[in-house]
Amino acid sequence: MQKKKYLWTICAGWMAAACFYGGTACGQDVSVQAASPAQSALQEQRIRAALQSVGLEDTPQNRQDVRKRMAAGDGLLRAATQAGYQNRPEVRDAMEQAAQNVLVQSYLRDQLAKVAPPTEAQIRDAYATLSRQMEYRVRLIETADEATAQLMQQRLSQGWSFAGLVRRFSIGANAAGGGEMPWVTFATPVDEKELRGALPLPLAQAMVQLKVGQVWPQPIPMGTHWVLARLEARRPYSPPPLEQAAPLLRAQLWQAAREQARDALINQAAVAAPPSLPIHQGDVAR
Repeated sequence: MQKKKYLWTICAGWMAAACFYGGTACGQDVSVQAASPAQSALQEQRIRAALQSVGLEDTPQNRQDVRKRMAAGDGLLRAATQAGYQNRPEVRDAMEQAAQNVLVQSYLRDQLAKVAPPTEAQIRDAYATLSRQMEYRVRLIETADEATAQLMQQRLSQGWSFAGLVRRFSIGANAAGGGEMPWVTFATPVDEKELRGALPLPLAQAMVQLKVGQVWPQPIPMGTHWVLARLEARRPYSPPPLEQAAPLLRAQLWQAAREQARDALINQAAVAAPPSLPIHQGDVAR
């Protein structure tokens, strides 16, 4: 049912795009007319695209459902244009902004499609880096503020048990289990991009410097919370054989290359844009 709900959004979006671009001219007669062969082919293409976009099977029943929703969208568009909604400033502004976003996204998609996949040499280099990684397991006392974390640090210096403080005072989701986190893997020197959000950079940097059983001497910020970290274990990482790791490495390297190309395009556009037309990276779909 959820997939079919999305069909309405897709079909309605097509009708709005047709209105803006003139396929169905706003303010003009939008009465149903006999479709030309080209229009029929376009409709069939849109039906297939709608079914694929929500993962529905291409069956006669689902096709009929899409046609009904497209017809409903056409009727609503007719009612809206006859009521003059296309002349409302807020509607026109929103449609213009949507059209600009489509143009930008299409341009970026085409440009990023030109990014070449990683070479076999690059994949082998990435695998060599993977083979030099270490695995770490850490135990955390998680607190809501720095002052509480400092109090926990003081109690540790007074001989309190780390695991006992976790169970009594930690607000972390794993407090009942003694605050122990799953194994994490990364290389040194620590690269924030390679962490991919698995854990905060300051925490990873602390884990690299700690000896097993040691507690980092000061609280570490972790999102909106603060933590005390003790290294429980460290071991070399054993990656799978190259032939097994290669597909994932290829995908990761290719994605990183596309992200780098996207950022370069955005930065170039920001430099070239006149002051009256600022370009914000957050405005661009990723």
